[in-house]
Amino acid sequence: THVTDVPAPAGGDGAAALAALGRGLDVAPGAAVLAWPAVLRVPDRAAALAFLDRRVEAAPSDAALLMLRGRLLRRLGRREEALAAVRRALDLDTSGAVTAALRDLLREGGTPSPEDLAASHELVVAALRRRVPEVTCVRCGAEAPSQAWRCRSCGAFDAFP
Repeated sequence: THVTDVPAPAGGDGAAALAALGRGLDVAPGAAVLAWPAVLRVPDRAAALAFLDRRVEAAPSDAALLMLRGRLLRRLGRREEALAAVRRALDLDTSGAVTAALRDLLREGGTPSPEDLAASHELVVAALRRRVPEVTCVRCGAEAPSQAWRCRSCGAFDAFP
């Protein structure tokens, strides 16, 4: 089970969406790095931020939760807080999953605005300097070019940490 496999509640019910997200993170805490689509399903962004704040308070060294919180802060226009959260997530990342995700986000993000240029450059440099271990399938051990939903070697779903 993956956090994004939890069905979105019908009717835009924010409380139900957060409950579904919470259940997904309870089942697979390490999947927070992949939970962005689930966070986007929560119609009340302030409630989603409060939810993530509580999660981060309970697990302050969880790099993936900090990254998720940083993405939401950025979406809410709170640039400085977002950059601080993402930088802290990068500093705490021991598995390489957050670093790899950040590299993907920065690559997909396009040209930063002038006010974000210096901070974005610093994040790019920090993310590129960090060594990221090879991503391997937890079932068969095969290497993968990037984190994916399904192992290309053995076919296992949710095979990558």
